[in-house]
Amino acid sequence: MSERILLNTKQAAGYLGISRTTFLRFVADGRVAAGIKLGPRAIRWHVSDLEAYVERCRAASAPASN
Repeated sequence: MSERILLNTKQAAGYLGISRTTFLRFVADGRVAAGIKLGPRAIRWHVSDLEAYVERCRAASAPASN
């Protein structure tokens, strides 16, 4: 169900626990998927895209199995 939920920039940054500026830097760097442009000043992000970013971070920081 989270794939249908859309968050604005402030909400998406809050969801990840980072500042709005850091969130926008992550988007510009390609770490977080680009949002959906709904209008000239309206961009939204799917919660599922943010969850995927969190999972990638968790996987990258997990200790390697021997």
